[in-house]
Amino acid sequence: MSPQTAATCRAGSLEHISNCIFTPALGGSTRCAASSARATHIPSAFYASSAVAAICEIHDRLDVGDEIDSSHPRNHFPLIPAADYVLLAGGIGITPIKAMIAQLHQRGASWRLIYGGRSLSSMAFAEELSTAYPGRVTVLPEDEHGLPDLRRILATMPPDSRLYCCGPARC
Repeated sequence: MSPQTAATCRAGSLEHISNCIFTPALGGSTRCAASSARATHIPSAFYASSAVAAICEIHDRLDVGDEIDSSHPRNHFPLIPAADYVLLAGGIGITPIKAMIAQLHQRGASWRLIYGGRSLSSMAFAEELSTAYPGRVTVLPEDEHGLPDLRRILATMPPDSRLYCCGPARC
């Protein structure tokens, strides 16, 4: 991807980039832009039946600095202006939500995070986010609290707020 393409990434967004690397099963990478100056690329082919093989192939064949063909970023998860934001993350879904939090915090926006996962030890960034944003982050490990109560979350949302959810398809 060229520097020009990288600069088109919207800060605080989830952008998907399709790769054309060796194995067709690899669906792409998720690019989480916390600021317009940098983006993090995370393999997102976990849904593919041979995703592990595809990821191993990348690690075996690519070196730092290798160039690959990819599509332009596609943003399917933009931050839309709102008076308040409720962010609901499950498991690996915290990755794009974390980028959104950074952007919302930078803007001085009103937001809160409800973060669920199987267990506290499996929840990436839980301690980091709780420490960085006290009073805004609720961490709910399933083995201690069960699944987040979506009805209660929706019932307590201010009417002019937006809800962003990201996580696994199954509950």
